[in-house]
Amino acid sequence: MSVTPNDKHGKLIGRIIQLVVIAGAIVALLTVIHETDRQPRTDDASVRANVISIAPEVSGRLIKLLVSDNAFVKKGELLFEIDPRDYKYAFDQVLSDQNNLEQRIADTRRSRGEKRG
Repeated sequence: MSVTPNDKHGKLIGRIIQLVVIAGAIVALLTVIHETDRQPRTDDASVRANVISIAPEVSGRLIKLLVSDNAFVKKGELLFEIDPRDYKYAFDQVLSDQNNLEQRIADTRRSRGEKRG
């Protein structure tokens, strides 16, 4: 059986098409792997992440939020400001109560005839 030049040319073209298809499949596979790694999608998934909870020493309404989601922060950096009105009111109330108590003590001493000492 003799091989004609046309048969050699056809086999060469077939081999080239075969290599192009395999290369295309490899490129497509790598692209899919890269995209699913970069932006994973699923209908039923759970996410694990490092989460650091924060809690202020006092409670109250926030009046300023100085960071955005997923922002990097440094130790000691101000993250938010809490409305100071509730605490100012409580402080003023304590000062008033203290002043009232001191006045009552002074009145009691005066009524007993005691001198402050």
